[in-house]
Amino acid sequence: PDGADNYTIGLNVCPLWVNGDHWGWACNTPFDDIKPVLGYYDEGLPETADWENKFMAEHGIDFQAFCWYATTSNAPMKTTRLADQLDEAYLHSKYGDKVKFCLLWEAANAARPANSEAFRNYYVPYWIENYFTDPRYMTINNKLVFSIFGADNLISIFGTGLKDEFDYMREEVKKLGFDGMIYLVCGTSSQAAADMGFDGCYAYNWGKEGYTFEHNRKSILASADNKAVYTVPTVSVGFNSIPWHGIRYPMMSVDDFKTAHTWIRDEYLPTYAAKGTWQEKFSMISTWNEYGEGTYI
Repeated sequence: PDGADNYTIGLNVCPLWVNGDHWGWACNTPFDDIKPVLGYYDEGLPETADWENKFMAEHGIDFQAFCWYATTSNAPMKTTRLADQLDEAYLHSKYGDKVKFCLLWEAANAARPANSEAFRNYYVPYWIENYFTDPRYMTINNKLVFSIFGADNLISIFGTGLKDEFDYMREEVKKLGFDGMIYLVCGTSSQAAADMGFDGCYAYNWGKEGYTFEHNRKSILASADNKAVYTVPTVSVGFNSIPWHGIRYPMMSVDDFKTAHTWIRDEYLPTYAAKGTWQEKFSMISTWNEYGEGTYI
């Protein structure tokens, strides 16, 4: 669309929709309002990924942040968990070059490295070999975008040494010709995030109250007022978790969705994003396909 190249727009992707994995579609099918436009698809098929690539490209989305689940703590990884959508579908899709990808490391609900040696010997090489060297991996200003959900779980392993691990990976990707990494934590700005080595933060979602523009605006500004790390503005749409929790909650209206992005474009980014940096004109959407949790576009 016109103007799409003027902004950098990413969204979170939750890989739960392969029959036989996780809870599958059965928990969603009783509720017509959360039936996807694609129907009840198999996300492990490249054809499915290309329909998603088409939807995203036509609406100005630049990249997908795929939730990534490790399977080992102190041993080489051959495969990872819930990886079909990225490894089997997107990476083999015909039009993956139209919408790039990055990793959203799920450090809350999956295996985590046992120590520094495990991180450097098993995790970083796996990411480099399978993802970072792929030309479709998302970069801003020649820096790889990398986000983490559940970063607090890494503190118990590394403590303040987590920054050393981040610095190590920065230097490793520089050997590949990149200018470093942009580390984003799912959450709000804090000195703890800065001490861990994060460059910025963004919301995976804004919870059950996140269905209004006003709650999005207040939540973004509350984080931005803490200037320890930069707050990437994120538009959430609510948390209609009736498939998983049996309770229906409101979802954002189309008008509020437009209002939220207009506010980010016209007010937030000109005020808070540092011009000439990776922050400029960068915004996130949460989340593409959390149908069971009820955070979806």
